[in-house]
Amino acid sequence: MAIGFSKIAATYRCFSSVFATLVLLLFLGCQKKDVILSDEASFKTFVVPYSTGVSIDREKNEIIIELADYFNRKRLTPVFQISQGASVTSNGIKQQSGTSSNDFTRPAIYKVISESGRAVDWMIKVESNDSKIGLRGTMEAQNRLERDYEWYYAQDSSGVHSSINGGAAVVAMAARWTHRTNFVSYGVLQAREEASPQYRLDGTLDVNPQPFSTLDVTSLLTKKEIPWKVVPLSPELTDIINCIDKGYLVILVINFSHIQFNQSLSDHTHGYYTIPTAVYPHYIIVKGYKRVSGSLFFECYDPKSDGKRYSNNGEIKGRNRYYSASDLWAGAADERGWRYAVVVGSMGNAMPGLLNEVRMSQITQGTGY
Repeated sequence: MAIGFSKIAATYRCFSSVFATLVLLLFLGCQKKDVILSDEASFKTFVVPYSTGVSIDREKNEIIIELADYFNRKRLTPVFQISQGASVTSNGIKQQSGTSSNDFTRPAIYKVISESGRAVDWMIKVESNDSKIGLRGTMEAQNRLERDYEWYYAQDSSGVHSSINGGAAVVAMAARWTHRTNFVSYGVLQAREEASPQYRLDGTLDVNPQPFSTLDVTSLLTKKEIPWKVVPLSPELTDIINCIDKGYLVILVINFSHIQFNQSLSDHTHGYYTIPTAVYPHYIIVKGYKRVSGSLFFECYDPKSDGKRYSNNGEIKGRNRYYSASDLWAGAADERGWRYAVVVGSMGNAMPGLLNEVRMSQITQGTGY
């Protein structure tokens, strides 16, 4: 009997010890563990769409973005990654990657707040990427006409006659540029159909359509109540500079066999496609200019993109291409070019008389593809 009682007592003591151990472990497990919060308040990445380069200096807390001048810096939407658990604000407003837009005409300050609450100010600068896109040298003068909405159209996918729809494309672009809301749904196909329908009245396809003449272009502008005038070109093309400075777009017809070809996949300068010399000259829109170390370039919307894009930022090549003044004059002065320019004003605003202005009835018309 004594032996049995001793076994029971020993078992009880063992059970008590195990129970106490379990209670202790449970108590320790329920205790709140200290969590170490990160002090890191940094940008891992920071990109602006169509930029050609970015440098992140984590010692100076500074980021420099390389971007073409023709992008509207008043409203850029960066895409970024920050330290784990951190947040970011600008001017007291919380920022979301790929959603929040800001004015980068001047250096912008972004405040990154770490997981622990440590705040670090970052300076974001947007600088010109001229040297990365073929405009190397000292910037001496520049101006451009822009809108805060897209108004570039390519002729490449404009129906069965897209190869000769350059004239229709420049009319569509000029219309879209001249008014924010009136021509939202007006495109290359609509311009082609209004000027020269692709199908006959009996519904059959016109197998021999004609490229746009300059009279087709101006007639369509008149029909759309878009103001326009025509001026002769001088070899220096100062006429174009004067028009841009006054806020007018310029439409040219150029023999592109005079445009030097540039094989670079990243440069935005000179030609990026070759054409047979036997075909009609080509329509382009001039929307700006740059004078770099004595060389004058015109910033153009070329509707013949051929689906080509730049290797360094993926932007379509026909949008904001820089052609040299000397090449443009050679192409305009050629017998297949046109030594005049159609000057387009803003819809609803009367255009005053221009220096050396001419009437369409007084000059020989041009034709372009």
